[in-house]
Amino acid sequence: MRYYSLFHAEDGRYGIGRAPHTPVLMAPLKGRIEEWDPLIVELCDGCFPDYLSSDVTNRICSQRMRELLDCHAAADDILQWLDVHVRYGEEERKYYFLHFPAPPDVLHRERSTFVIGEDDMVIKPVLDEQAAQRHSVFTYIGRQRSALVVAEVVMKAILEAGLTGIDYDGMPCA
Repeated sequence: MRYYSLFHAEDGRYGIGRAPHTPVLMAPLKGRIEEWDPLIVELCDGCFPDYLSSDVTNRICSQRMRELLDCHAAADDILQWLDVHVRYGEEERKYYFLHFPAPPDVLHRERSTFVIGEDDMVIKPVLDEQAAQRHSVFTYIGRQRSALVVAEVVMKAILEAGLTGIDYDGMPCA
């Protein structure tokens, strides 16, 4: 099976979420978030994308993207969605921050490259294909706060749905 890492498109058409008075969100790497005040961000420099880049946090998804990822998530995928309000002038749209309370251990420890420390920082991720096969929408363990990985079937659905603001690259597997 093939997997893809999703990241924000940088072609200038899509806006960026900016929070004027909110510091960068440092969501926990794992564990459910029980208390959450919805984030409020202003859309700047472009139109509303389905996958919103921001200066507050990553993995901010539109309602369409949330529905698609929920629909294609595997039984072993654990996704938590937290409210984000994106404003542009008088218009406000509801978005969601995608948090993974229990990131699966899917990295191939011998083939991946890490900076070893308290929380291993992943420099070059390589998926362990056998460990990853039970997942369709996930991140991986390590100090990589923004990683969003999807299985090929999810990537095809994203492309068919025409979700915007997304670029992707194949993930190496061993």
